[in-house]
Amino acid sequence: MQFGVWRGWRGAAIGVGTRATLTAVAIFLVGIGAAQGQTPHKYGVMPKVLPREFAQQGSDMAQKWRADAMPLTKNRVELYRKFSAGLADFAAFRKKITEIYPEDQLEWLLITDEVADSLVRNWTPVLDQYQKDNPEEVLTKGRQLYELTMMQITGPPSRMLGFHALLLAEYAEAKADSLFESGITDDLNGLADGVLRSTRDWCELWHQVHHDALSSYESRITQEDWIVARLKDNCGGSRWKITQQYMALVGVDSTKTPPEDRYAHEFHLQADGCDDQRVIHIELPHFNEMQRQVMKQWETNQQAGGQ
Repeated sequence: MQFGVWRGWRGAAIGVGTRATLTAVAIFLVGIGAAQGQTPHKYGVMPKVLPREFAQQGSDMAQKWRADAMPLTKNRVELYRKFSAGLADFAAFRKKITEIYPEDQLEWLLITDEVADSLVRNWTPVLDQYQKDNPEEVLTKGRQLYELTMMQITGPPSRMLGFHALLLAEYAEAKADSLFESGITDDLNGLADGVLRSTRDWCELWHQVHHDALSSYESRITQEDWIVARLKDNCGGSRWKITQQYMALVGVDSTKTPPEDRYAHEFHLQADGCDDQRVIHIELPHFNEMQRQVMKQWETNQQAGGQ
């Protein structure tokens, strides 16, 4: 149910602000080799696995990786191999999702983004412990070659999302593996240290913009731009014009006590150069908590001002 045009979260001018953001999005995706999309899939029956079920499976996978990896933090190479295996497991899981939800369509993007957040959330304590157990960086030939390779890519985005950290980690691991497998260096310790510390830095950037309800809500708004930028149209492109955008009430979360309304941003999209129009909803899971946080901060400021 729509109850009013929502124009404030990106600024007054929809076209200018969003278009500038989407340009930055495209540059980042090209820089690390984003995957090509597929045509949309129409559902005639309820899918075998719902998006929330896939998201939970991904969260369980990430938590299991964390439990298995934590005992390995004093063994650099073993931890690196476990990290590489975890990336391979996620790649297989991503293909499993694609069997039901086509790649680079809305459901696929929402599911894989949520699982990427789960991965980052579970990587962080393991990599934190790795750095505590190995305070001295390995600055040998393998590490130096790794750093030179990583200098060739576009720097991280201004607001790190989970899928950014995952793409960067996959790129870093692939480059390190290439350096080792090609025989350019046999210094696996140096390569492993580089990948693990780089990934820890990207995780830290993620946590800086997901540390409370307000920052998580703001990151969700940024994610919306990235979803639109990656969403494939019926012609295989991903250039969309946002013709209308609303705040929408989409249901009730009965798992909360008392139950809470569920909100989403509704986007009306027109593909550029393709006969494809869509209306999509992106839920705002942090909206109610964000409002409570802002109100609490306002009350605290009022009380402080009155003293």
